[in-house]
Amino acid sequence: MRAVVYLFVTAATAYTAILYRNFPLTCLFAAEVFMAVFSAVILLSLYKKISADISIPIPLADRGQKVGVQVRIRNRGWFPAARVRIRTVCRQQFGEERELFSLNGSVADRGETVLRAEVSASYSGRVFLTVKDIRVSDYLGILNLKMPAGQEAYFHVMPEIYDIPVLVSEQARRFSGDSDIFDEKKSGDDVSEIFQIREYRGGDRMQRVHWKMSARTDELMVKDYSLPLGYPVILFLSFQKSGKKSGNFEEMLSSAISVSFALVHEQCRHYLAWYQGDEQRIVRVRLENEEQVYEALENVFGAVLYSEEIDIRELYREQFPGELWMTDLEFTPHLTMIRNGEEQFPLPGADKDIQLEV
Repeated sequence: MRAVVYLFVTAATAYTAILYRNFPLTCLFAAEVFMAVFSAVILLSLYKKISADISIPIPLADRGQKVGVQVRIRNRGWFPAARVRIRTVCRQQFGEERELFSLNGSVADRGETVLRAEVSASYSGRVFLTVKDIRVSDYLGILNLKMPAGQEAYFHVMPEIYDIPVLVSEQARRFSGDSDIFDEKKSGDDVSEIFQIREYRGGDRMQRVHWKMSARTDELMVKDYSLPLGYPVILFLSFQKSGKKSGNFEEMLSSAISVSFALVHEQCRHYLAWYQGDEQRIVRVRLENEEQVYEALENVFGAVLYSEEIDIRELYREQFPGELWMTDLEFTPHLTMIRNGEEQFPLPGADKDIQLEV
């Protein structure tokens, strides 16, 4: 619009100067043309000389909480950029892409400046912020040059966590299974791994005597074998798209993580597993304490939605053949939980009177 106005004013000046043969108006017309050409030349000299990097100092927030965003603009040109506009797009892990905000500023020649803003997310998960493009205007504000960008940063929005009652059976607490992880405090009967070598005590079996060590120490020494740590429960997450809204994935994630925290509180080891669509494989994480749950969330935030029909339990068996467990719970965006591939229940939540048994 400014370019049209400027063109109209310049044309009017030229017409008036010619009509009245007025020298000052002629000089004004020449100055207007010169300023437009000079401004355009400087603008063209800045092409691909302006860049923008986006960063998020604290990349973690609760839902609805504002997060600080910084966009650092650099000018490698020999002229200052008086008008720079940064258009930024927000894409949520379980949401749609939309233009979020624009930042306006200026940057000196061979210098840089930092523009700041605050954003918030409606859904939990990973939120991507991408510099879509950079627009630089000339000094008169009548011309602008669009430059490619694409720089990206992200932050994580924590899901809501609530208390869910979980009853862990004694069988699940004592479950050893078949694992390559061994208890560091208790011995067991897995002959593939030695827990410790100790002095002989009454009642020890002679098959466990360590003869070489006994000969070296002149005392009977006995081998204690290791106890493999079993994981009796698997929590499956389904990220299959089926036209559902983003809020369904958010509620699914909140329910699953809440159950995971409840199992940790009951000292029940378990796996969190999901199908990673872009890698076409099952990703799983061992969970024994709260810190591991929080670390696992970062991996879950990298999950990719997929549309194909996936039997996650069958894929798990194929990827981890021979592995034993007692209970598996599949959390789906249909707001249901499937137990052992058969029984189906509503997702456990803050407002639902459901007690889980594993």
